Amino acid sequence: MKRITTALIAALACSIATAQTFPSRQITLVVPVTPGGSTDLMARQIAEPLSRALGQPVIVENRTGASGNIAASYVAKSKPDGHTLLAAYSAYHAANQFLFKNLDWDPIKDFVPVALIIQSAQAIAVADKVPVKTFKELVAYAKSNPGKLNYGTAGAGSLHHISGSLLEQLAETKMTAVAYKGTGPAVTDLAAGNVDIVITTPPGVIPLSQTGKIRILAVTGNKRHPSLPNVPSTAEEGFPNFSVDAWFGFVAPANTPPEIVKRLSDEMAKAVQGDGFRKGVEGAGGVVQFQNNIAFDATIKRDIDMFRRVIRAANISGE
Repeated sequence: MKRITTALIAALACSIATAQTFPSRQITLVVPVTPGGSTDLMARQIAEPLSRALGQPVIVENRTGASGNIAASYVAKSKPDGHTLLAAYSAYHAANQFLFKNLDWDPIKDFVPVALIIQSAQAIAVADKVPVKTFKELVAYAKSNPGKLNYGTAGAGSLHHISGSLLEQLAETKMTAVAYKGTGPAVTDLAAGNVDIVITTPPGVIPLSQTGKIRILAVTGNKRHPSLPNVPSTAEEGFPNFSVDAWFGFVAPANTPPEIVKRLSDEMAKAVQGDGFRKGVEGAGGVVQFQNNIAFDATIKRDIDMFRRVIRAANISGE
C-alpha cells in the first residue's frame, strides 16, 4: 500500500510539473480538411490569439483524406502532452465509427475533449418547384409521396446525407440521396430544380434564397439561427427531435494531463471572446458557441448516440 501511495504521489507531482511548464514548444492544430475549408478557417482564426496567450507558436497542419480518419489516427497516436490537438468536426468525430470498418481510433477511448468553439444549426432548403411552404408541410408531403423527393448530399456519410436520412425516418418515408462533390454543386442543382432538398449550414443557401430560386423552410434544433432570424426552428414547427448540428472544436490524445486540458480550454474560452475572432467567424457564417471540456464531452456523447441510431437505421456506409 505504501508503494502504491508513493507511486500515486510521484505521478501527481509529475503531472503538476508538466502542467506548470506547458507549453514548452510549438503547438500543432491538426486539421482534417484542405486549406480554405470551414474547419481549416476556424482553426486559423483561433491560432493567433491562442499563440499570444500561451507564449508559443501555434500552427495549423492539414492532414487530409479518408473523411478525417488520417488526421484523427495521427493525433490519437501523438504524445499526450497538449502540444498536438485535433480540429474535430461533428460529422467526422462523432459519426465515422459507424460509417467505416476497422478504424484504428475511437472518439471516446483515444481522445479527451478540450473545447467546442463553433456550433451551428443547419438550414433545410427546398427548390421552388417543391409545393410546400413550411417544414411541417414538407414532412407531410414526403410522407404522402414516398419515393418522389430527393435530397442533395456532399457524398455518402456526409452530414447532409445523415440529415436527409433523419428526415426520411422522421417522415416515415423514402427519399433518394443524390451525391455531389461538395455542397456548392448540390445547392446549384437545387436552384436549378434538379434536386428537391438540401440540408446544410446557412451560408451555403442564404444567397440563393434571396433570389427566390430556393426556399429555406426551417433550421434544425430548438432555436433560430442568427443569420436567419425570420426562419423558424424545427422545434417551433413541432419536431424537436430533428436536431443535427455542425460543430467544430478541439480534442487532445487520451491521457493528456487534466491540468493541461483545462489550461487549453480556459485559454480558448478567452480567445473566442476577442472581437477579431468573433468577427472572423461570423464573417464566414459561423456562430461562436463555446463549451468547455466537460460540456463538450456531453455534446460529443449525445451526437455519437444520435449518429449511431440514424446511420444504422438507414444502413449508411462511408466506404
